[in-house]
Amino acid sequence: MSERDYYDNLLHYKSAIYQAKILLSRCVILPQEYAIIDTKLRRKYGINSCSILSENDLIINDYRVNIPLTEEVE
Repeated sequence: MSERDYYDNLLHYKSAIYQAKILLSRCVILPQEYAIIDTKLRRKYGINSCSILSENDLIINDYRVNIPLTEEVE
């Protein structure tokens, strides 16, 4: 797959998963259904589940940083 094809697939995946995320936030679908949708979309668009482009939010929402403010960085 060329870089352009992967980029296009990634855009399609992000668009589709965003719609699923909206349905999840409005309680139209259950978290288990969201996980199934995510898995199927990843297969369809060739996105690895371990990809850094994953939909897993790695930032803590309360602080919007990776490290809570109570921890010191050396």
